[in-house]
Amino acid sequence: HRGAIGRYSLKNMSFCVAVIGAGTIGRSFAWLFARSGYPVQVFDPRPDLAEVVTELQAEVSADAAAHDMLASELGTISLAESVETAVAGASFVQ
Repeated sequence: HRGAIGRYSLKNMSFCVAVIGAGTIGRSFAWLFARSGYPVQVFDPRPDLAEVVTELQAEVSADAAAHDMLASELGTISLAESVETAVAGASFVQ
């Protein structure tokens, strides 16, 4: 079921995700949540984080277009300047 984690549906909530770390696993989670329609804030101290976030958003958009999804069905991936900023207001932290 799209928009659900486990048995809980998240689509009816104001739900945002914080991803701490932009390695392989962090990027995978950010992609998955954004592709499923949730806004994602990513933090990592790596110097190329802006490029990583830009590439991830492009990958999400390209995959959605390939599957005839509307842009309005996608979440966004944005850069957080700190862990505190990323988790402020987050419903889920990965």
